[in-house]
Amino acid sequence: MKNKLFKKKEIFKVKSVPVDPVSMGEPTTAAEYQRRGMAYYARKQLDAAEADLKKAISLDGNHIDSFYSLGMVLKAQDRKDEAVEAFRQVITLL
Repeated sequence: MKNKLFKKKEIFKVKSVPVDPVSMGEPTTAAEYQRRGMAYYARKQLDAAEADLKKAISLDGNHIDSFYSLGMVLKAQDRKDEAVEAFRQVITLL
């Protein structure tokens, strides 16, 4: 069974993380910091991604997506022990 979006040629209507974090403006919520952090991650700007994700967590300590994203960033930085701790926090919040 094919995806209906492809069939209708509406695939470009699907929202995704913007590639350019600068175009996203200044975040004010945990979710906005998480989205911008992942935009930095997609561009391999890992220090900026980490900073935004930690800011998201400081705003909302239960924001599961921020902990998961932080784990991904830390893993990409080869900081495996810290990544494991972030992923453990995800499991705790589930």
